[in-house]
Amino acid sequence: MLVSEDYLKIKKTAYALLAKREHSVQELHHKLLARNDNETLVDEVMQALAQEGYLSDERYAEMVFRHRFNRGNGPKRIIYDLRQKGVSDDLIHKALREFDGDWFRLAQNVRQKRFGQWQSDHFNEKAKQMRFLAARGFEVAHIEGAFGA
Repeated sequence: MLVSEDYLKIKKTAYALLAKREHSVQELHHKLLARNDNETLVDEVMQALAQEGYLSDERYAEMVFRHRFNRGNGPKRIIYDLRQKGVSDDLIHKALREFDGDWFRLAQNVRQKRFGQWQSDHFNEKAKQMRFLAARGFEVAHIEGAFGA
C-alpha cells in the first residue's frame, strides 16, 4: 500500500496527541480534522490507530474514571463528561462497574477538605455543602453519606 505524505503527517500528529494522553475516538477525530480537512485520510488514520491498539474508547473511559476520581469528581459528572466526548453508554457503564473506587469515602473526603469537620445541624450550611457535592457529580446517597461518620 502506497502511503501519501498527508497520511503520514496526520498519523504523526495523532501519535503526538496520544503520547500526551488518551483521547476518545470522537475527540481525536475532531482534533485531526481541525489540522487537516481531508476527512477520508483522517478516517483511514483513525481506523489504523484502532487496529494497532493505540486508540480505544474503553481504555479512555477507564483512564477518565481513575483520573477524575483522584481529582474528587463523582460518578454523575464523570459519566456526563464521557458522553460529551462521544463514548458509548455501554463502555461508560462497563468502566463504572469495573472501577473499584469508594464513592462514599470520596464524597466525605471532598466535603471535609472543602468545609472541614461536620459539626453543625444548621440547615443552610448543610444545603450549601450538599449543592457543592451535587455539582461535583455525586449521587444523593453519596452526598448523604458524606455527613455521616
